Amino acid sequence: MLRFIGCLLLIIPAAFADVYSYKGQDVYLQKLEGDRYLNDKGNVVGVSDNFFIKLDTQIAVILEKYDLEHINTYSNNLYKVRPKSKTDVLVLIEKVDADPLTQYAYPNFIKKIQAR
Repeated sequence: MLRFIGCLLLIIPAAFADVYSYKGQDVYLQKLEGDRYLNDKGNVVGVSDNFFIKLDTQIAVILEKYDLEHINTYSNNLYKVRPKSKTDVLVLIEKVDADPLTQYAYPNFIKKIQAR
């Protein structure tokens, strides 16, 4: 019985969570407050206003298409970007990740939440 209850405690929150793809795997995030989320491992994480993308094309194409600002370049066409205007970053990441010119896009998680 305890095992069944434990399974429900893991499954029910996932049913109310946002799902996004991270390198081909589904990740569940349940919105708490502000930029804080509960992940599928039970950890509270923050989501920054910037994110990472890996591209099969020149970055200028994606920057213009999604109105993004380039922050940093890493090796092998990996970039850190942020939207120029205020938007739901997770929704934008889903759109960019679904673009055929993008290998993947994923959030810049804030793993250590500090009190304000």
